[in-house]
Amino acid sequence: RALGMKNKKNIKSNTLIERKIMSMMEENQMNGWVPQYYIESASTFADQAFPEYKLTIYEDGDYWHSLEEQRIRDKKVNEKLQLFGWTVLRLSEYTIKNSPQLCINTIKKYL
Repeated sequence: RALGMKNKKNIKSNTLIERKIMSMMEENQMNGWVPQYYIESASTFADQAFPEYKLTIYEDGDYWHSLEEQRIRDKKVNEKLQLFGWTVLRLSEYTIKNSPQLCINTIKKYL
């Protein structure tokens, strides 16, 4: 089950694909994740995180995250998080919609 918010106020509502993954994590009894988790050392929010495992999860919308400007930003965020020892999982909208169990299985590999 999800843990409560830490560090910062939730700054955005969850998207449809974020809610899909969160629902599936609950159905699969995956415990210890936090929605909209602020990682102070990297000055960024993860869509979800498993702080105990230093695992961040991002659900990336296909249109927005295909734009060059956003891909550059995503790469910088990934590098910053990795610098502080976090594992970054980016799940595409296409994969979430068409192979949701694959997404859950991928997350489980890191727990």
